[in-house]
Amino acid sequence: PTLTPIIFYVMGDVPYSAEESKQLTTQLSDIPDDARFIVHVGDIQELSGKNCTENAYAEVSQILRTSPHPTFIVPGDNDILDCPNTNDALGYWKEHFSEFEDNWQHSLPVKRQNQRKE
Repeated sequence: PTLTPIIFYVMGDVPYSAEESKQLTTQLSDIPDDARFIVHVGDIQELSGKNCTENAYAEVSQILRTSPHPTFIVPGDNDILDCPNTNDALGYWKEHFSEFEDNWQHSLPVKRQNQRKE
């Protein structure tokens, strides 16, 4: 059988500022058409007293939804564990990123753990 390569792009630790939010939008649109999908490995916010708010999660979700390619995202430590209220942070994460790749039509097989579906 002929093997077909799967090409995907990975990013993380972005955006930490308003400027990086703009850069993320540009980076997403600049990803080559050969991408089957994108994976964001988390840390969507730099920790400070103003982060870990629902607005921070909502803003990044909105930016990532502009991607022309199916996008998967997993939480980084800044996104849940390092937040002052981890229960709130996990709730925000689930609200804005659970099954995030379903925002695109694709035929990628997706499997999740039964216990931790985020």
